[in-house]
Amino acid sequence: AIPHRRAGKLIVATDEAQDPVLASIQAGAAACGVDDLRFVSAAEAQALEPALHCTKALLSPSTGIIDSHALMLGLLGDAEDNGATLSLNTRIVSGRVEPSRIVV
Repeated sequence: AIPHRRAGKLIVATDEAQDPVLASIQAGAAACGVDDLRFVSAAEAQALEPALHCTKALLSPSTGIIDSHALMLGLLGDAEDNGATLSLNTRIVSGRVEPSRIVV
């Protein structure tokens, strides 16, 4: 398993001119199936992060973080289990695309 945790995130506007950007971010997230972003007031955002100064924010409670190194090692392991070889600092002299693989 890849180490991960939900951390939540605030996406902030520091002036009212940035409000449309927050709306666009919320719409883009909804288009990708992320439907839990919600607007919070400056006071609500500051209650979560006391040093924060903003005019409005989007709260994304499902935002998370992963251990990217563990993810890359996991992907490498899966690739090697399926016959791939990782070759670092190696010059490629030729290659071809086949229906189910790339041969270099």
